[in-house]
Amino acid sequence: SHHPFLNFQKSKGTTIGTPADTVAADIHGIIYFQGVNKADPDEFDTSASIRVDGGTDDADADAVPGRMSFWTSDLASNQQRMTILKDGKVGIGIVAPTVDLQVMDTTGTGSASTGAHLALGMDDGAAIASSHRLGILSFAASENSTDIKTGAFIAAYASALWTDTNAYDNPTDLSFYTQNDTSDNDGLATPNMVINYLGNVGIGTTSPGEKLQVGKGVS
Repeated sequence: SHHPFLNFQKSKGTTIGTPADTVAADIHGIIYFQGVNKADPDEFDTSASIRVDGGTDDADADAVPGRMSFWTSDLASNQQRMTILKDGKVGIGIVAPTVDLQVMDTTGTGSASTGAHLALGMDDGAAIASSHRLGILSFAASENSTDIKTGAFIAAYASALWTDTNAYDNPTDLSFYTQNDTSDNDGLATPNMVINYLGNVGIGTTSPGEKLQVGKGVS
């Protein structure tokens, strides 16, 4: 099929018609986003850019490796914010991630309020009421490329109506779910452990009334 596309091509050859192999760190293409500098109306400064290079590897006989990076300006300089390596690893705040998603806080000062922050939430325009799910962190796997099954998840639920009377009136429960090995009972329907808004922990019970309450059948 035919479709429009934007194509960036990189060749290291110095003679027309005799291209040379690209090598590590060669830039294959850059897209710039620019705006007018307030101090000089005739000058355009870069506010963001997307660039692709070869990363740490040279091209071989079968393929050209690629690394994509995303840059934004903080008024002082243009900084690399996110990177996607040739193997799909994604780094935010780090240029060489070693796991699938690695997030680093590069703006902190070492205080207790700094560090990488992952926020999950919801906003449907209505009041947050009891049992509204605020976010979920799932753990899943697949035996093929399409049949993805969830094995466990951690979810946060509002335990009562949130009000605007103060910043801390947001009661929330944290629930932990794991799937079982039976075919007639969904283990993800009921949490195995709960930490409620009072700080009580329940194992085998969803409504702990003590700091630690363990349900029946535990030895």
